[in-house]
Amino acid sequence: MPAQRLVALVAAGAGVVGIGVSVGLGFEARARFQDAGAHCDGDLCDDAGIKIRGDAMDLARAGTIVFLVGAAGLATGGVLWFTAPSPDAGAGTRPAVQVGLGPLGLSLGGRF
Repeated sequence: MPAQRLVALVAAGAGVVGIGVSVGLGFEARARFQDAGAHCDGDLCDDAGIKIRGDAMDLARAGTIVFLVGAAGLATGGVLWFTAPSPDAGAGTRPAVQVGLGPLGLSLGGRF
């Protein structure tokens, strides 16, 4: 396996783990936000409710950031995988990625 494909697998794997962690953070943020309900009447909260809701928002923000980093890792892994030279590629065959913009939208194609 070419080194570029190995790096692609590592990047994609890290991306999948990051997305999984972000889902966990999202569930925890939701649970904390619901826990604040005992300390809040609508949007009016006591000091404990304000702290719990703040913690929930911090977890939600962290989950969003971790998701974006994970998605970037997954996308990087995909690009590295599909642009890596295949081990059995002939001398005249080279990977190519084509991106096009037309009146009906964006197109992506390639030869691997």
